[in-house]
Amino acid sequence: MKLIPLFDKIVLRQISTRQNKGVILPDTISESPSMGEVVYVGTGGMLDGNEINIILKEKDKVLFHKFTASEFSINNESLYIIKQSDILCIVEGEDE
Repeated sequence: MKLIPLFDKIVLRQISTRQNKGVILPDTISESPSMGEVVYVGTGGMLDGNEINIILKEKDKVLFHKFTASEFSINNESLYIIKQSDILCIVEGEDE
């Protein structure tokens, strides 16, 4: 099943901090950002008279706060949907 988010929405899969290299995010602090991988991106377009340009692409690694995202489950996988403007940053140059 493929999801097509509308406008400025992004679908993320949370990445476990144990899988990350180079960025340390403690699991015990609920207010710290989580790392996620972009799974699907919105279509952009006009929203409330403003043009929305999507700068994220699938497989981008990002930091986000879980409390700004909506969690849901599809095919036994937990995913998050969030506005592009609520994503804190893109993580580049991560060692694989």
